[in-house]
Amino acid sequence: EFLLRHIYLHSMRRFKMSKPIATGATFIFSILLHELVLAACFELIRPWFCVFGLMQLPLIPLMRLPVFKGKRLGNLFFWWGIITGIPLMGVLYAREYCMVEQC
Repeated sequence: EFLLRHIYLHSMRRFKMSKPIATGATFIFSILLHELVLAACFELIRPWFCVFGLMQLPLIPLMRLPVFKGKRLGNLFFWWGIITGIPLMGVLYAREYCMVEQC
């Protein structure tokens, strides 16, 4: 709700952004905020979350194509990303953390 109220709606009201641009700006703000939290937790800056998050932006129009929208292929593509992406980021952050801290 914070992002909806203070970033998305505020950017449309104050800066007169269109809905797609306000959505993208909110998404990018969320990515940067999550990266800031990870940097504070791990005490190092490795932009894996930003990279994987920004890779989702081109997927938005791609998933709206008729071959994906409302089809099993789109659902499979989504779950493949969830099942592989989150553990991959966890491994990458843990690997970087252990290399710095000599776990």
